[in-house]
Amino acid sequence: MSGPTGFADPEVGGVQVGVRMRNVGEERPLPDRGRVANALARLPVQVQDMEFAVSNAGMQLLRVRTGSVGLGGNGQFTRLSVLDRIAATERRPWKRGAPLEDY
Repeated sequence: MSGPTGFADPEVGGVQVGVRMRNVGEERPLPDRGRVANALARLPVQVQDMEFAVSNAGMQLLRVRTGSVGLGGNGQFTRLSVLDRIAATERRPWKRGAPLEDY
């Protein structure tokens, strides 16, 4: 987060990183069970990994293309000074009715 593509630039107020499932390549998540049970146990992990890899990457590409900004889901980081500025302007940390995903 503190590197040149993250918070090293003082103008960066938030960073979103890609998220992948750590155990997507695990062949036998249920070592004491058979092939069918292990295949069924792997399926949700593989589907969630695809969701993160495909849909989240697509959203980030769209944001780059449109010049918009949005942090959502897992892997988001916000600079405290930005949140402090919002709180000072609004006289409270969050504007009433603002969507706060995953905070």
